Amino acid sequence: EKVSNAFGIFGLGLKPGTVCVVSSYRLKKNASPKLFTERLQKISIHEVGHNLGLHHCTKDPECMMSAANGTIKQVDHEKIMFCDNCRRIIGI
Repeated sequence: EKVSNAFGIFGLGLKPGTVCVVSSYRLKKNASPKLFTERLQKISIHEVGHNLGLHHCTKDPECMMSAANGTIKQVDHEKIMFCDNCRRIIGI
């Protein structure tokens, strides 16, 4: 069955949990090898953040735990970092 309203998933992580999955399919779109690698790092760490119990972050739009809402533009805007609030929650 084709799902027409699926805006696209970059990854999924159990919260909390020990399992997550990342799809590289949409991360390659219009991306140099360097940009693709950066996107893959961000999504992977984001999903591990869910495994550690983090929700989507609303405190800092550059935090890797911000919700992408199906757009690669948000992922590209984020820094490879957790904000101070998310770091505090997971104890780092």
